[in-house]
Amino acid sequence: MKIVTLAHITLNRPGSLSRGGFQSGVSDGSPRDRSETVILEGNEQGDVLEAVKKIAIQHGEHEEQLSLLNVSTPYGTPDGTICFSEKHQPYGGTQFGSHYSVCKVFPALEAGGRYFRLNEVIF
Repeated sequence: MKIVTLAHITLNRPGSLSRGGFQSGVSDGSPRDRSETVILEGNEQGDVLEAVKKIAIQHGEHEEQLSLLNVSTPYGTPDGTICFSEKHQPYGGTQFGSHYSVCKVFPALEAGGRYFRLNEVIF
């Protein structure tokens, strides 16, 4: 048994960075968002961003477009939640009302290939 860091990553608009704001799954009837839970090497924002980029590439995003992502976690967001949005391009960038990715990062206990979320008990 060991303690690991997991991230449940939801991409709200996979493929939209490479398609001028248009999502890749709009016309084929598939769900627009994609979610995946991954094991992180660390629990820093950079580790989470690398995991987001890896998943985004798997869902059709071009690697060079992912440099547009930056941390955009709003005030009041629950602990352990990290949000990423596109940097707004002046004169012509598409603006969205939702984040490109929302990630919930939490510690877990790995035991026999199974994972159990850990919650701190405060007395």
